[in-house]
Amino acid sequence: MKRVGIGSRNYTYRRVSYDLPVGGYEFRKVPYIPYRRFFPQRPGLSHRWSFLPFARVDLFHLWNGFLTGSRKWVVGFESQFPRYLGIPRDGAYHYAVEQAGAKGCGAILPMSDYARNLFVTMNQGLLSSEHEEKTTVFHGAVPVHEERSRKGLEEKAAETEALQFCMVGHDFFRKGGVPVLRAFRRIRQTHPQARLIVVSAVEGNDYVTGTDGESVGRAKKELSDSPGVTWHPRLPHAEVLQLLAASHFALLPTLDDTYGWSVLEAMSVGTPVITTDVCALPELVKDGQNGFQIELEKGENRRWIGMGEPAGSQQRSECLEAAYEIIEEALCKLVAGLANPQQQSCQLGEQALAHVRHQHDPESQGRKLADVYDRVLAS
Repeated sequence: MKRVGIGSRNYTYRRVSYDLPVGGYEFRKVPYIPYRRFFPQRPGLSHRWSFLPFARVDLFHLWNGFLTGSRKWVVGFESQFPRYLGIPRDGAYHYAVEQAGAKGCGAILPMSDYARNLFVTMNQGLLSSEHEEKTTVFHGAVPVHEERSRKGLEEKAAETEALQFCMVGHDFFRKGGVPVLRAFRRIRQTHPQARLIVVSAVEGNDYVTGTDGESVGRAKKELSDSPGVTWHPRLPHAEVLQLLAASHFALLPTLDDTYGWSVLEAMSVGTPVITTDVCALPELVKDGQNGFQIELEKGENRRWIGMGEPAGSQQRSECLEAAYEIIEEALCKLVAGLANPQQQSCQLGEQALAHVRHQHDPESQGRKLADVYDRVLAS
């Protein structure tokens, strides 16, 4: 049994590495030197890893970072790599790119075509043939919850009047919470039995909207007082899946999400998702097939055009309000266009399940990762 070293744990990292059934390999959390903690004045060190030399592993699997030293390693990432957000392309940045092309790095594993294209376009002139040869998309895994999804689909198919939506996401405002509430008020006029369930901490000051405390307070009051709306600041994961499975549609009309694990979680229980067409989301949600996309105006690299305006500026605010209007109108139009929402939800939900089985099956993804590790160790 070969050993793969990891340095930290988080939701995404486990979905693309240590939570997968990788035959012939086991994962070990091992100590590493946190350069950034010792040199806070040097942001260029924030994603440089150096594991202690006595770590008894065969290779390392990193997330959003690069390794110094002679040990073999692979790296996964969701968006920008190297992940030096807002830092000038100085010597530290160039060094990180060079390390990814060096012999020690055996594989570069972006999670989506979006992330792969971002890696290439943002590093034009810095990449070599070695970078290209070792770069391959690795989607990661989400298990399909067969029993829960089957039960949910049967119950939803039997519905005749009720229509339930579910929105899950910590950053309520960045993920489209404002236009969701606006649209739901209108949807209730034609579907008085409609329900909206929101699972979110509803915190402000996110990097996209910068929502202030007063606006946060108003949103919380509306979530608490609006007819048909149930708000949970937080819930255990199993209960979130149960709510998603019981919903006809999950909502993620986000302004900026580079991947969208909550989308896959909803699809894994047979619930189609209504989302925007930014970043990697079109790779998960196929419009009219396993869910619906809302088209936003996008700039470079498939990001919502508002991200090109300075945070907190009048231009960003104007882009926000325009996006809110687009999302609100699109949600209302989508629901109004469903002749039989309950039946159509189930049809789309079946295709959502098929997508997760095909592209995110833990067993097949585990085999792919084992092949990657085998090639790296044989090189």
